[in-house]
Amino acid sequence: MRFQVKNRLKNSCLILLGGLLLSLFSFKSSAQSYNNDGDALFGSSAIHNVYFNFYHTSFYDSLTASKISDEYYTCNMIVDGVHFDSVGVKFKGNSSYGIANQKKSMKVDLDINIDGQDLDDLNKFNLNNLYHDPTGVREKILSDFCIKNNIPAPRVAFTKVYYNNVYWGFYTLVEEVNKDFLDAWFNDQVGNLFKGDPSGDLKWINSMPSSYYPKYELKTNETANNWSDLVGFINQINNTPIAALRDTLDNNFDVTGFLKSWAICNIFVSLDSYIGSKHNYYIYHDSTDNRFKWIMWDLNSCFGVFNQNMSVTQMENLSLDYLNAPATSHPLCFRLLEDVATKNELYTWFCTFLENDQFSNEHLDPIIDSLTDRIRADIFADPNFTYTNQQFEDNRTLTVLADNKNYPGLKTFISNRRTALFNSLASFGCFAGLEQEEKETFLVYPNPSSKEITIQLENPLEKTTISLSDLSGRVVLTKTSENANSVNLDISTLNSGTYILTLNKLKFVKLQVLH
Repeated sequence: MRFQVKNRLKNSCLILLGGLLLSLFSFKSSAQSYNNDGDALFGSSAIHNVYFNFYHTSFYDSLTASKISDEYYTCNMIVDGVHFDSVGVKFKGNSSYGIANQKKSMKVDLDINIDGQDLDDLNKFNLNNLYHDPTGVREKILSDFCIKNNIPAPRVAFTKVYYNNVYWGFYTLVEEVNKDFLDAWFNDQVGNLFKGDPSGDLKWINSMPSSYYPKYELKTNETANNWSDLVGFINQINNTPIAALRDTLDNNFDVTGFLKSWAICNIFVSLDSYIGSKHNYYIYHDSTDNRFKWIMWDLNSCFGVFNQNMSVTQMENLSLDYLNAPATSHPLCFRLLEDVATKNELYTWFCTFLENDQFSNEHLDPIIDSLTDRIRADIFADPNFTYTNQQFEDNRTLTVLADNKNYPGLKTFISNRRTALFNSLASFGCFAGLEQEEKETFLVYPNPSSKEITIQLENPLEKTTISLSDLSGRVVLTKTSENANSVNLDISTLNSGTYILTLNKLKFVKLQVLH
């Protein structure tokens, strides 16, 4: 594997390991395509190897102390054969830190002691311990999905981690959201980067910046410590009249980018996010267009892991407008939903992500299987893996009960969630994912019509339920027939317009009523 290692105190060098030349991976920013720092690290399908060599036998106690003090502990590190001196490492995480074994998530800083020491031009990265994921692939799948759809999110790779040459466990290697990340996505790194932690609900408090210090973290320009842009943004979210909200926010915030992120969090039921727990995100004040940009973060709890006290069935049928109660505690979402045009745009993004079959068993099942095959041997060898080998295998398809928690099976969840989304979106004119042969199993004529329509069935059904709804989702007509080849429906009392005709809640067609 080829990595470029830079140290501004030494000569630059290029190291080739094992004769393997890496194919580079790149993603697109909102403006153009970049060959980004970290391409070699995150573009490889290989499992990385990270060795930490600690100076003292009591290193674990020191790492535990580093979590309490939030200070880095110094050690040497080897990544895929490349040596790094005096790197900083510390335990990180909240709930993931409470895992009942010694496998903790970590943050690594390569240039904390040696200025400019980089791995593939990156000086920081994270190692996540697969907390709350028996499959080990949730975080990788959602990260790749976001990046493929031009949504800023950290890249994810897989790695084995060793402490003093002892295999400590299997981890995800996750990109840090810092200036390197900002430069890659926005071609800018001079603006303010805020993290919505520990409780970044974006609710208005008052005009004093210090009132927001306990709820957010400023990650860049800390010395200047100017929070006026964030306070002004929160003021606009909460205090702009609804009629002017979208135009006002568009001038100061990439609303469309946020709507895409929102739709994906809902589709994947990733609720340890703004729509659920109201944190785990970054916003960046991009100086190139003077607007805030939304950045996804902490993606491991998708596919219904963070359940907000819901059953698996409830999560599979999560509403399009879901916000953890009370909805008003998510003012950015709650107020945008009050604008009809913005609400419709959100639903359009749902439909877009579904109609190209990205969120489908056909597309995702092979990815799940490929990733599972890639990591299986190292998961089975992990001495500190939280789950059993059987749970690892089963959770691809089956709901697994572990540590008093239900983990939905990935493939079944995708299938059931996809069907539920179709049903919800049909009222808004979205027919994503219906195969052509499904659309042709019944015929509606005449269409347009003014008095009566006929629904002709290809094969008579034991029971057929027809419903007609307007574009707001309100059902205006229903009719049920048994063992019929065709069903007639009187539409003479309806107003002119477009309606959605639904057959047995599964198959849809647009109907135009003209008078």
